[in-house]
Amino acid sequence: MPQPIGQAPPDAAYLGIKPVLMQPSKPFKGAHDDIERFVGDCITYFEAFSSYFILDSQMVPFAASYFEGPAKEWWVYKRPEFWANDDEDLISARFQYPTGGEFVSILTTQF
Repeated sequence: MPQPIGQAPPDAAYLGIKPVLMQPSKPFKGAHDDIERFVGDCITYFEAFSSYFILDSQMVPFAASYFEGPAKEWWVYKRPEFWANDDEDLISARFQYPTGGEFVSILTTQF
C-alpha cells in the first residue's frame, strides 16, 4: 500500500477523517450497576482518540451525549449549572464543564 509523502494542503478533506477503530460507549441509562462500564468505555475511547479529546470541555459533553432515559433527564437539569455568564469575565458566555474526575464523581453521586 503506498504511503503519502510530503505535505498535505491544510484544506485537504481527508485530514478531518478519523478511522473507526472502536465503537463509542453504549448508552448510559442511569443504572447504578452500569456506571463502571460506561465510565470505563468512555475513558478507553478518549485514550484511543486522544488527539480529538484534549480538553474536559470536549470529553464531558461527548460522554453526556450517550445518556438516555433517566440519565438524560437528569443531565438536562444539571447541565445549566455549568453555564458561565459573568459580566466581569473577559471570555464570553460559555459552558464551563467540570474536569473528567469531577464529572465521574457527580455522576456516581447521582446514580
